[in-house]
Amino acid sequence: MRKLILLLVLLPVLMAALSYAALPYLARNAIEHWFAEQGYSETRFTMTHPRWNQIEISHLAFTQEQDGRRMQVEAGPVQVMFDPLNLLLLQELSEVRVAQANLTIEADSSIPERIEDELSKLDTLPLPPELPSSIFAFAPSERLIIGQLNIHYLAEEAPGVSASGFVEITRDLFQSRMNVSYDNQHVGYVDLALDRHLALTTRLHYLEETLYHATGHFEPSGEDWLFSLSHQLDPSQIKQWIATLIPELNLELDILKSDLTLGSQIRFPQQLPLGPETLLQALDIEVGMLADTQVRYQNLGELSIRTQGSALLKAGDVTINLAPTSRFQIREVIQTDLKMTDLEVSLMEPLQISGPLAQITDWQRSALSTQIKVASLKVEGIDKLQMEPVTITLQPAPLSDDTFKGRITLPAVNTSIDGRELPKFSADSDFTFNTATQQLSSKLLIKASELPLEINAELSADLTGKAVIDWQLTPFSVQGQYPLFRRFIPELPADLTLHQGNFSAKGRLSTQNNTWRLTSQQQLDDLKLSQKETHIEGINWRSELQLNDQGQLRDIGEISVRYIDIGLPVGGPTLSYQFNMSPDTTPLLKLTPSYITLLGGRIDVPGIEINPLNPQNTFLIGIEGIRLTDVLELYAQQGIYGEGIITGQLPLTIKDNQISISSGFLRSTEEGGVIRYTPDEALGSMATGNFGLRMAFEALTDMQFSLLQLTLDYQPSGDANLVARIQGRNPEWQDGRPIDLTISIEENILDLLKALQLTGRITDRIDQHFTQ
Repeated sequence: MRKLILLLVLLPVLMAALSYAALPYLARNAIEHWFAEQGYSETRFTMTHPRWNQIEISHLAFTQEQDGRRMQVEAGPVQVMFDPLNLLLLQELSEVRVAQANLTIEADSSIPERIEDELSKLDTLPLPPELPSSIFAFAPSERLIIGQLNIHYLAEEAPGVSASGFVEITRDLFQSRMNVSYDNQHVGYVDLALDRHLALTTRLHYLEETLYHATGHFEPSGEDWLFSLSHQLDPSQIKQWIATLIPELNLELDILKSDLTLGSQIRFPQQLPLGPETLLQALDIEVGMLADTQVRYQNLGELSIRTQGSALLKAGDVTINLAPTSRFQIREVIQTDLKMTDLEVSLMEPLQISGPLAQITDWQRSALSTQIKVASLKVEGIDKLQMEPVTITLQPAPLSDDTFKGRITLPAVNTSIDGRELPKFSADSDFTFNTATQQLSSKLLIKASELPLEINAELSADLTGKAVIDWQLTPFSVQGQYPLFRRFIPELPADLTLHQGNFSAKGRLSTQNNTWRLTSQQQLDDLKLSQKETHIEGINWRSELQLNDQGQLRDIGEISVRYIDIGLPVGGPTLSYQFNMSPDTTPLLKLTPSYITLLGGRIDVPGIEINPLNPQNTFLIGIEGIRLTDVLELYAQQGIYGEGIITGQLPLTIKDNQISISSGFLRSTEEGGVIRYTPDEALGSMATGNFGLRMAFEALTDMQFSLLQLTLDYQPSGDANLVARIQGRNPEWQDGRPIDLTISIEENILDLLKALQLTGRITDRIDQHFTQ
């Protein structure tokens, strides 16, 4: 009995001793069993004699091979803490601490194909709501800490990828920080935290700068999963990161400041279809973006870009939206002969692009409306150039369409050149551009806001520089428009008035291979104008002009004038002209012969060739058929009458923009003529006491002349020396005594045309002759 009692007393002690002695075997068995359940082989480890709740493994190694992938793990030292009862009954560890672990994964190139083949055998991939907890259930212990985890991934024909850092896994949380390298080059540090409820946080660091930060979470929503994620990126740091990793990329974009925020939400069913078409139909993805960036790029200087928009994938259809707050701004643009300050391009209306994801060719683009503003615009050779904001609109069209149709509107352009202000104008253009043929066609309308000028044009061009512009000026009446034109051309005479007339023009501008050529036709119809006491009517002008990039100018035209009133009526000329000018030759103006009608006769002007910029020429003006009757009617002297025909020639010289006549002569025809003069009562009374004057009046009562001759010298100042000689007789005076009278008159022709009176001075000359 005593032995039995002693045995019962010693049995628990013996059992405890046996259990303690069996712990290494139990622990080894439990560890090997766990690794075997996970599909690992070649498990090797060495361990010290365990304590009742802790095992220390100095070295652990195991291998797993599956589907062309080989995974090797070596770790140590490893400290395993457990509850003996849970270890025996549940094979569950409390905590595993690994000082260092090396994980090497080798994969062949066929793995992606085999994964695709396996997935193709499945219709759906189940993602049940209990998935989060089941994922964390695979953890080998309630807590796993790896102080230094080194991961090496090797694949055929691909650079190696490695990562090293710490990892902590519990039943509720996974977190780590890894130093990632690619092809033996340091990429950065990646932080990752994922809890049991699938709340996610991740960061990418490089040189103590955060490049990327994202937070989000998974959550079940009905029969779907909802994945929401908020992203923050620093493009300036990312640019430096890329430049360090790939220096040969040579990014010339200098990012000064940037804030980029993205928000995304993905909804997908818990029974995820794996077919490409059904997967697209099942996914519901929405991404929002807000980016503010300042960069410096080559000659463009500082650029500011603000982009706000969203993208949506729903039922296989994609919708991309860009908000009107999006804009693009260049601080300063400097070219050879151009400088712009604060150039801004902004959206005026939302832009939308949409269509089926599987068929990009069916995508549609909404109308695109943009506005371009320039705070300051300077062009070489132009003193001032100001533009109100320009709008560019594109019509809605399929995204795959090769043709873009739209409209460009310039509300107002204000310019001045060499201190001269030019008329403000606006422009509208409806254009079509084909990207396949590189052809541009456009209809333009250009209007001057302060002048009656309106130009319609059609443009046809390609990107090689070949272009043709056909333009036409809408005909307009010049009546009342002269003050407006003189506002912009102050050199025009102030006392000129345009009473009527219509002007029109059309032409073509063509360019090719860095050359250009302009042709135009101008037409002025029935112009009537006046300047002080000069009136001109019926002016008609036709002109065909040619001008090219070499500075060669040619203008061929015709001018006709119906009537000129300069104090005496003049029938206007009709003449043709041709003007040629080029940089290497003297400008030349050719005029065809023409004539004007005057005083019952005509004045003939020969064809001449002259440099209009520096006129130097001498030519003869022919005078034929001038009626003495018409000449005498010009004088305000009553009682004078004459008959006869005058002919002659005037040698006219043009020099230094001045006109002179030397040794011009006029004479009556062989038939001679008659002059009859009856003085008025006042002159008759004066002649009573003046013998010479009385004789002159008596001789001129019926002066039948055989010769009337005049010689003329005219100076540029307007001073003229006129010598008149008259030979004949009066049958009723002194038995027809012969008379030979010479009169010399000095007069300023310019003043004479104003007064058109010679009477008093003629009387004085006659009186002096007979007195002598």
